[in-house]
Amino acid sequence: MKNSMAFEKKFVDVVCEKIEEMNISHNEFGRRAFGPPDGGRLWRSIRGVEGKKKPRKVSIHEAYDIAHVLGTDLPTLLWQVDKEFSSQK
Repeated sequence: MKNSMAFEKKFVDVVCEKIEEMNISHNEFGRRAFGPPDGGRLWRSIRGVEGKKKPRKVSIHEAYDIAHVLGTDLPTLLWQVDKEFSSQK
C-alpha cells in the first residue's frame, strides 16, 4: 500500500514537471485535463496544495485524460513514472 501511494505521488510529480516543460499554468492544465470550470481546483486538490487536506486520488480515466493533455498515451506516461520511481529505491 505504501508503494502504491508513493507511486501516485511520483505520478503527480512527473506530471508537474511535464506541465512546466509545456510552459502552461497548473490552472490551465487542470481545465484541459478535467474540464471547466472546476478543472483547476481538481488539479490543485490532486497536487495537495489546498492546505492540510490529504491529496485527492487520481482515477484511471483521469490519468488517461492527463496523458492525452500531455501529448502522450497512458502506458508511456506510466512507464516514465515507473522508471523514475524505481530509480529512487
